Amino acid sequence: MSYTGLTYIMTEYCRQLEHPRILEIGVDRGQTALPLIANLLQHTQKFKYLGVDIRNEAVLHVQLDQLYGAKFPEPPRVSFLPEEEWNICYLFETNSLDVLPRLCSDPTIKFDLVLLDGDHNYATVKQELEYLKQLTHPLSLIVCDDYHGRHAGKDSYYRDYDNHKDLQHLHKDLQSKEGKAGVNHAIDDFLAENPTWHKTDMHLGSPENGFPMLRVEPVILSQRLDIALTLESVQSPKEWNETEVTQWNSRLNHSPGNLSEISFQFLDADGTLKSL
Repeated sequence: MSYTGLTYIMTEYCRQLEHPRILEIGVDRGQTALPLIANLLQHTQKFKYLGVDIRNEAVLHVQLDQLYGAKFPEPPRVSFLPEEEWNICYLFETNSLDVLPRLCSDPTIKFDLVLLDGDHNYATVKQELEYLKQLTHPLSLIVCDDYHGRHAGKDSYYRDYDNHKDLQHLHKDLQSKEGKAGVNHAIDDFLAENPTWHKTDMHLGSPENGFPMLRVEPVILSQRLDIALTLESVQSPKEWNETEVTQWNSRLNHSPGNLSEISFQFLDADGTLKSL
């Protein structure tokens, strides 16, 4: 979907990885997928992108076909084995609650960056995050849209949309629970049950150019990785498993690139923050 102002941050994160692997739930017309994939083609050697949406938009396929260097296998068969081709974009027209369990069954599939903007209700988001916990690693980022804004504190369902109600992949058994509604409450409960994860609110703007700093709707969930637009906003260190982080850190390309005012830091063995 659309993560206004955050595509640059996503790209800079992916530039720090040798082989970034991206999962997007809720692709819509490719408002984020198109610029992100274009950036990856320009700035990375190898990547894999997997997009999941309950309804694939024809206009998205037309646009993606015009990107030089990207491959779109038909039918999509996900494989993250090192000998497989890269610069691959997989597109699945299905429900996230159907495809995520299948992905979890393959221990070789792990994502560095996850974009979550599917069905906007507590039941769906809470289940998605439980699956994503298995599909990520200690340095992964999960960008969750609509934590703030119109989907905070209330549920909405694909089945109730006029242009979605006849789709075949709907989960019509999902129900709201009293006191448990909205994307934000699902994320808060996930964080409470999984204390190794933490949430980063994002504020974007340019006060020197007359644009005030505004809190945006998405939040970023991470475990061992801290994101900061300025060094002063880096969060306090948390305890972590050194072996767990080290095995994934070996995949990183340590060339920092041009991060501008963005910094990505992880906790080293002595508890200090180090740049990727």
